[in-house]
Amino acid sequence: MTPGPTQCGPAFWLALGKEFLLLVFFNFLIAAFLTLLTEIDLRTNVIFAQSIGLSVFALSHLLKRVRASQAGVLKVHFFAVPLGSVCGILIGSVLADISLIDRFATHPQIVVVSFVIALVFGTIISYYFYSRGALLQSQAALQQENLKRLDQEQRLTETQLKLLQAQIEPHFLFNTLSNVVGLIETDPHRAKRMLEHFTDYLRSSLQRTRVSQTTLGEELALVTAYLEIQTLRMGTRLRYHIDVATELRDLALPPLLIQPLVENAVQHGLESKIEGGEVKISAQASGGELMIQVIDTGLGLRAE
Repeated sequence: MTPGPTQCGPAFWLALGKEFLLLVFFNFLIAAFLTLLTEIDLRTNVIFAQSIGLSVFALSHLLKRVRASQAGVLKVHFFAVPLGSVCGILIGSVLADISLIDRFATHPQIVVVSFVIALVFGTIISYYFYSRGALLQSQAALQQENLKRLDQEQRLTETQLKLLQAQIEPHFLFNTLSNVVGLIETDPHRAKRMLEHFTDYLRSSLQRTRVSQTTLGEELALVTAYLEIQTLRMGTRLRYHIDVATELRDLALPPLLIQPLVENAVQHGLESKIEGGEVKISAQASGGELMIQVIDTGLGLRAE
């Protein structure tokens, strides 16, 4: 049924308890139905219905410990029904203080009819529990497969993100190092400042390859190091302004949200513009949402 033989945790016992209570309820309904159809009193019908139903229930679960596959479970149910019915009739006769030998000698048809009714109802109820167990097992397998697929997709996304984070644009890297080398003799102080900002940029980039998320403050620190390097390189042609409240800087967000926008603004918007321009970065929180803006006064997008 629902749990396999190796799954005996709290979920197993909870499912088993629900099946037991449901079976007891069905047995009472069967006893009431037989009382209306036969001359046997309700007490006797309840004893026999519960004895037979619970015997089939116990025997099917006992046999399922040996046959775990779904096909085996189906065979177990229909093997447990006749055997459990016989056991239940024997137990019921003891509890109801009825001699089956005497009853069979005087009213053989009642004994035969009782056994047939037990087989019919036992088969119906067993098939119900089998179908219910098969459905729950299929749903559990589907859910497990979905969780596995989502986990694989998450791992793939994290791997791709780490590879993307680990990439440092060669153009930016070589240009920065070339500028540092060129400034060492002409402007050592400026070369030192550029190298310090470049070190901060590399440190922030490498740290982000080890985490799946960052904060707004950490992302802005990386962007600031990048803009300081570009400012030292472009001089007065590049100006930038960051307008983000202190209380927003601890908010978590995925990495690589702001940096690519800023790099595009500088490379494609301002570097090719003779007089340069300004990059403005702002963030506002409203209604549970965080809106981040990167605006530049560069050339903008061409029509094509």
